[in-house]
Amino acid sequence: MDKKNAAPHWRFHRSYLDAHFTELGAKLFAATDDAGLRELMVLGDKDGIAYAHLLGSNGCGDGLDEQLYFKTAMMLKDEGYSIFHLGGGLTTNADDKLLAFKAGFGEKFQMWCHRWVVDEKEYSRLSEQRENNEINEHGRISRSNYFPAYRRPFI
Repeated sequence: MDKKNAAPHWRFHRSYLDAHFTELGAKLFAATDDAGLRELMVLGDKDGIAYAHLLGSNGCGDGLDEQLYFKTAMMLKDEGYSIFHLGGGLTTNADDKLLAFKAGFGEKFQMWCHRWVVDEKEYSRLSEQRENNEINEHGRISRSNYFPAYRRPFI
């Protein structure tokens, strides 16, 4: 994260990541070659839908994204999942590179945005704390609505 100068909202605490495995049953998939590494955290639900949640990379290796997503999809299919939602992107813009990449895995696809709050009380507490910090620091609440309120960037 330091190498890429990632924004603070992408710097997750270890306990946040660990909770995905202990509380939500996340699975981790990886693809490697001589130079590169990609890892993908996937969440699944009782309806047979798996969601690509977080992707990490060492920034090297060609073709690993395609390999990772394809192998993950095949493993998830073997485990009984019927849909693999690749996440991210809310646009239907023809120039959207992320959309083009995802569309390359099949002829039919749907665009959805899914929000899932596991602990409503804690989510509300963290969101209120973030809003108070925004008001104190900027004099108003952020206009960003893509990320969860408790970790959204200020816009």
